[in-house]
Amino acid sequence: MIEYAVTPRVETLRTSYMNSEMARCKLPYDRARRMTLFYRQGWNNCPDVENAILRRAFADAYLLDNMKPVIVDGELIVGQPDFSPMTEEEDKALGMPCDMPGAPGRHDHMALDFEKLLRLGVNGLISEIEQKNEPDNPFCKGALAELYALLRLAKRYADKARKMGMTDVADILEKVPANPAQTFREALQSIHFYSFALWGLYQAGRPDRYLYPYYRRDIDAGILTPEEAQELVDCFCLMYTTYITSCSSVGFMIGGVDTDGNPVENELTWHFLYSIGHTRTADPSIGLCVNEHTSKELLYAAARLIAKGYTHPAFYGDKLIIDSLIAHGYAVEDARDYIHSCCVEITASGKSSVWTVSPYHNMVLLLLDVMKTAEAESFDEFYSAYEKKLREIIIAGNEQENKWQAIRAVNGGEPLRVSVLVDDCIARGKSINEGGARYNDIQPNFLGLFNTADALTAIRILIFEEKRMTMAKLCEILDSNWSENEALRREITDRFPHYGNDEQIPDAMAKRLTESIVNICKTLTTYRGAKVVPALFSYNEHIRHGSRTPASPDGRYSGDPLCDGTNPVQGRDIKGPTAMLASTTSWNHAPFLGGIACNLELTPSMATPELITALVRVYTEKGLELQINVVDTETLLDAKAHPDRHRNLVVRVGGYSDYFVTLPEALQNEIISRSRG
Repeated sequence: MIEYAVTPRVETLRTSYMNSEMARCKLPYDRARRMTLFYRQGWNNCPDVENAILRRAFADAYLLDNMKPVIVDGELIVGQPDFSPMTEEEDKALGMPCDMPGAPGRHDHMALDFEKLLRLGVNGLISEIEQKNEPDNPFCKGALAELYALLRLAKRYADKARKMGMTDVADILEKVPANPAQTFREALQSIHFYSFALWGLYQAGRPDRYLYPYYRRDIDAGILTPEEAQELVDCFCLMYTTYITSCSSVGFMIGGVDTDGNPVENELTWHFLYSIGHTRTADPSIGLCVNEHTSKELLYAAARLIAKGYTHPAFYGDKLIIDSLIAHGYAVEDARDYIHSCCVEITASGKSSVWTVSPYHNMVLLLLDVMKTAEAESFDEFYSAYEKKLREIIIAGNEQENKWQAIRAVNGGEPLRVSVLVDDCIARGKSINEGGARYNDIQPNFLGLFNTADALTAIRILIFEEKRMTMAKLCEILDSNWSENEALRREITDRFPHYGNDEQIPDAMAKRLTESIVNICKTLTTYRGAKVVPALFSYNEHIRHGSRTPASPDGRYSGDPLCDGTNPVQGRDIKGPTAMLASTTSWNHAPFLGGIACNLELTPSMATPELITALVRVYTEKGLELQINVVDTETLLDAKAHPDRHRNLVVRVGGYSDYFVTLPEALQNEIISRSRG
């Protein structure tokens, strides 16, 4: 398909958004403060002051009613958060005691049923709730309050647009999101307006599926050209920059198959793919679902973007994911409509209240504890002691998450208009926090697993095979952070076998560890009666957890980062990308629907589209997700030293992308340590 040139409008808006005074890290803080204030002030407006879920809903409605419309001249898609500072009166009121109960546990990280929004409009959603005829149901009552407030916000946006002379924008906002979308532009506007006012990470699902009828109808009617459609897509994608905070991730997926199993690859697939090069931003996080039907032209075009240094799209093994979801008990049509729920977590679009990364487990810290307490005559006995302790922490973590789900069932959490677009909440008359969603898995995440594989390999060799030292002696060496034992540390790092090089011993150790995790999780259930599904990606927690983890037997110093995702320990893979990917697919990815992030680092000189295409094809047959950084060490070092020269440098972190110069120094250093030259 023809790649249409980026328009001056898109370039101007991109510059405006990137140079905006609106700090990406500010939104959650201000929203939480105002939510607290409005929760208290909304007491007299709430018909049931004893119901926390309902009071939260009225506070959310109050928040919407007090948002000021923010529109930038020239925007085709509008809706930005109100970053107005707290007034002196608000600050004073905020200092008073507040009884708003907490809402611990996972928020957002899901895709809503935007196809339903476009089909019914907000007025149609209101009618569906009212037809339940449950006026005393807190969920129904609260959802209606929020939806009416959203309509009032849209009216204020329309009025502002008209005053600014943006009559086309005003006309559209007077139609959507209140009513069903009739055109492609109305559909994009409706989705964005509903999303941005949720103050969270809510994926747009599969837009090349559900938006295609609007696109095709407009093209056929002659009211839209492909060039205009590309500009609209670019403007839609740029809007993520205005409301997604730093170190976050949200976006959508393209390609794959539809709910009937038919391949999806149409003009919109290409428009959204080409938006990556036009917007050049950290968000939206775009995933390309790769299967046997994915055309060589589409995959090559995606690979060409990666070769140019863009970090999107990430590549997902479509068949593996769908088959695994079906094996987990998902309906076939729901399995085909999966989404990466922000970073790489796999859930069903519009039907899930899945708690991702809940909680994180530090596999290395656990190993160090077991080394000091276990009495073992053989390696298998030692591993059994480790596995027993692993079971204990997984069970304890799940019990904590279940307690939080019980609290959320009473106190609420997300805005109720989230639940309105999640099946089967309206039918059941329950919010997602009350168990209204169809799927409710909990997904614990396991950090440093491949440090642990290398560490167990070293323990096996040093203590149980070569019998060069006792466990107590190795613990003493680690407690000293390798002081006076640098030669031993270098022997481990330079001569011992390591995961990431297609070597049997560490790869078998990784397989053993992943099987232990899966077998333990299979025995557990959640507060809502759902499954516990493991994950193996880091987000950026490998830095935080590594900073408080002592030295480990894999040769890691105290405080160093853990491995990122399913990758080898930084610097340990020395046999090239093919060997690295062979190791990372030597164990079964299918049970890890909580998310897998495999970071592949390539230098610009080796990153040809042909190589990338071949690697993606091979990996996605067995692997869940592959993300690629194409950047050299010199560029990263220069960006660290001279951030003003590299403000637009985007890198893959641990399942998401971010601007390199805004990352904490420890995370910058970790990314530099991954690079190949």
